[in-house]
Amino acid sequence: MIQISQANYAASLFGNGVVTITNGDCKTTDGQVSSAVMRAMTDLIALNPPTNESTGPDVNPVNTQSRANTTAANVQTFFTSKPAGSTSVVLLGETHTDPTDQARAQAFIAAISAANPTLTPTMVVYERGLTYPATAGIAPIRETNLTSTPTCYLDRNDFGMGLSPAQRSMVIAGYITLCSACGNQLDTDRILLLFGARHSDILTYCDYFARHGGAFHFEKQQRFYNNIASNV
Repeated sequence: MIQISQANYAASLFGNGVVTITNGDCKTTDGQVSSAVMRAMTDLIALNPPTNESTGPDVNPVNTQSRANTTAANVQTFFTSKPAGSTSVVLLGETHTDPTDQARAQAFIAAISAANPTLTPTMVVYERGLTYPATAGIAPIRETNLTSTPTCYLDRNDFGMGLSPAQRSMVIAGYITLCSACGNQLDTDRILLLFGARHSDILTYCDYFARHGGAFHFEKQQRFYNNIASNV
């Protein structure tokens, strides 16, 4: 894995036409966003080529659902039980106004940030608008950074404000698949997503963009996707 610059990804999305600027407003379609994500992935993989690519036939991902009472320790077990060279993506789905969901997210962050971490992802991605603190020792990936570029439109530089929830899921899926598909493919990638529960489609889009975004080798390695339910 290589953590591709968030700014470079956003600039590539915008340069590949993720939105159309009309009278200062960002407008787009699902097809437009999907196309921009795929082109951005292809461009950035070429600049950050993979090494030790997996060979052989494609491997189907393993998709699992977990209950709301899943703990940080449970997720650590999920991560550490997976084979070397695999990619694991866990979506901690929440209802943003639910205190129990919020407390659970805080507990996960504390487990990652402890002096001796009891939860050890290699990447943590935050949905826009979440005010949770960054995890200690891991540079945060924030959705807003992936959808903002100074070249957008004067002071209206956050083109993510013009995207639907599904389109925002596409952007996130493209980014985490891109990062996993770049660099040493023998790395074991463990990705935690702190997002609203309705963004579980991120887990579906990951493989879609691998197939269509120039990351064919990603389909040949073992992949594990886990969707944790909201308490609501």
